[in-house]
Amino acid sequence: MAKTGTAKAHDDVSINRILTYPLIVILAIALFQLAILLPELIRSYLSGFEYITADKRSVIVGFRGVGDHIVIPDSLGGAPVTEIISLSYNRFDHNASYPGGYSFRCQQITGMTISKSISEIWFNWAFTDCLNLQNIEVDPHNLHFTSADGILCNKDLTSILCYPQGREDESFTIPSGISEVGSYAFARCRALKSVFMPDSVILVGEYAFSECSNLQTINLSAGLTEIRRGVFANCSDLVAVSIPQGAYFIAEYAFSGCGSLQTVFIPDSVTCIDEHAFDDCSGLTIYGLPGSEAERFARWKKIPFLEETVTADSRSNLLQELNLLNSSCTQSIGRR
Repeated sequence: MAKTGTAKAHDDVSINRILTYPLIVILAIALFQLAILLPELIRSYLSGFEYITADKRSVIVGFRGVGDHIVIPDSLGGAPVTEIISLSYNRFDHNASYPGGYSFRCQQITGMTISKSISEIWFNWAFTDCLNLQNIEVDPHNLHFTSADGILCNKDLTSILCYPQGREDESFTIPSGISEVGSYAFARCRALKSVFMPDSVILVGEYAFSECSNLQTINLSAGLTEIRRGVFANCSDLVAVSIPQGAYFIAEYAFSGCGSLQTVFIPDSVTCIDEHAFDDCSGLTIYGLPGSEAERFARWKKIPFLEETVTADSRSNLLQELNLLNSSCTQSIGRR
């Protein structure tokens, strides 16, 4: 029996209801999520920081505020701020100069104060784009970090963690009490031309001096046992380096991109040199003892090699001839 017009209309209404109910549910869920997220988005925008809140703590991932001095807050989103990953990201900037929202508002920062709640900083990313940063202060109640003359150190002042890359000093003396230079600690410090490293330093982290494009001379601590990955990568003005006796390993990219590097003294204590340690060092000559790993590496990579009984005096004389031995490093950090 054929359905009457009224029955067909009733069926159409039923079908419409069946199709409409899921849409209403989806819309309700979306509105509910928006109601949850909107206050957080507003708070994030007003704070000047990009952050993520999870596990009852907040992590800073970007900055889009204004002003040349910023204070890292103790809390964001109702949770303590414990970590800084980056200050580059800005999801609200539609004119971001880099895809993904990296607008580099942090380049306007010349000084910052780190709050007492911060316990972890990603030094490979956190301040990478803060090109004009000159001074870092730390809340005295912070249990993990402190500041020495505007340079970020660990709490007990045994490690330099971040030398602000906007500082204008051309020379720097690392204090004798420092035992470690952290990864990326001096990266992109373009004003530095010379660094004096005392023998108390026993560890220099990865990429610690990378992209210091004006660095010409650095004396390495006699306490170093390895030259880690990328430590001097792209230090384009570096001319000569003396690897200390006692070091056994030169890692990949340690001196890659050092286009002006002419002379490297490598002692017989070095037993392993990564094949990419001296990539793009076209004018390099390696000095070392006959039969050493230095000679084997140089022959393998077709780098000029000079056999020489390398003494402290001979190294010093050659470095002086190259105008690289600079003992007048005038700026240093003190203890507080």
